[in-house]
Amino acid sequence: MTERVIETTEDQSIDGKKRRSDGKGPRNDGKSTRIDGKKRSIYCAENKHFNRIVEIMDLLNNPDTVRKERQKLSYERALMSYHSEEKLKLATTRPNSGRTVGKNLDYFRKVLVNSFDIRERLKSIHIPTYIFAGRYDAQCPVEFGIEIADLTPNAKLTIFEHSNHNPFIEEEEAFNEFVQLTI
Repeated sequence: MTERVIETTEDQSIDGKKRRSDGKGPRNDGKSTRIDGKKRSIYCAENKHFNRIVEIMDLLNNPDTVRKERQKLSYERALMSYHSEEKLKLATTRPNSGRTVGKNLDYFRKVLVNSFDIRERLKSIHIPTYIFAGRYDAQCPVEFGIEIADLTPNAKLTIFEHSNHNPFIEEEEAFNEFVQLTI
């Protein structure tokens, strides 16, 4: 059996359940997870922010939306991906083209979200693999990182306890330590 290791930036708790400190043992409920079926994901129709994120994305894709409104909408959308507004404000001081989301994310939300499933392919990865997840990730909930690590032989999972979708900013020092461990 392949050893699984969970490292968190704080405790060994996942979804409020204590885990063995060696990281061995099951880390999810064994149920299949899909992003469109997890209420914690903003891309799930049952999520309280789903309708708003759809509205925001539609407005951002509308050429008639004026620049000032686009800026407000972009900030609101980004805030859904940060554990604290303070960290989002820090992120806005850093260079970012902002072009990595747009059409690709819109295509994912409208087309792929219901069918994108690479779980079987993960089982064929046989090199050391480092998985990370933010405890409060609203786009890709922590359960997906857990499942990815469970399905990937030789995977090591690190959960950032004070992060949403951007631990490289929200827990920069811990994230940099994580990166160093992968080298």
